[in-house]
Amino acid sequence: MIEEIGTYESLVTPNGNIFSGEVNKIIVDGIYFPKLNVSEKIECVAKVKADATEPSVMAASILAKTARDKLMIEYSKIYSEYQYEKHKGYPTKLHKEICKKIGPSPIQRRTFKI
Repeated sequence: MIEEIGTYESLVTPNGNIFSGEVNKIIVDGIYFPKLNVSEKIECVAKVKADATEPSVMAASILAKTARDKLMIEYSKIYSEYQYEKHKGYPTKLHKEICKKIGPSPIQRRTFKI
């Protein structure tokens, strides 16, 4: 999905909403704020290195990385030849060597250059 529509856009739910509950500010780590379906009442901020300066973004980054790493460990059971349990899909020397030897896995993001 990320490959098709982009990182931020992949967060939007099927009904077009990105958030539920009470939200008054959205901080995105980056140089621009993507076009999303959010209320005009919500302050939207793009901030470079927000994951190093904004506690909410720091926490979200840690949660996202932890969830992704767990998912990659599960994928390692399906695609054992890629040894995802060792590198979680990050472009380590081992991961690059495996991809060069046997090609990218079906779950490999094609925009990442190995």
